Amino acid sequence: SIMPLLPEQRTETLLKWALFLIGQVVEVQLLRSSAPQPTPGAAAAAGPRLPEALGLGRFCPGWLVALGYLALGLYRDFGGHQLLFRGRMEFLPLLLTSDFSAVLVLGLFLKIFLLLP
Repeated sequence: SIMPLLPEQRTETLLKWALFLIGQVVEVQLLRSSAPQPTPGAAAAAGPRLPEALGLGRFCPGWLVALGYLALGLYRDFGGHQLLFRGRMEFLPLLLTSDFSAVLVLGLFLKIFLLLP
């Protein structure tokens, strides 16, 4: 959620996307390692796959969250905002990022709440 606060320069944009992708890979690996191990006779995978790990359960599938990240990134970091507004409404990329993050955090809280007995 702090990505739009970095300067809008090519080096910083590439660095923040590289760090974002590395963070996502590390997160999925941690989720996989903490998942319960399958029984010996089952042919289940060891932990969640990437789309499942990004999702909010039945409320929002992982592919939709990934598509949202991609759309927001294209809009914010790769010229979408500048193309649409030509230098006006400078606050909008940060506002959209904050709203997207808030919705994901609330969705995860709801997912955790529903998992508890």
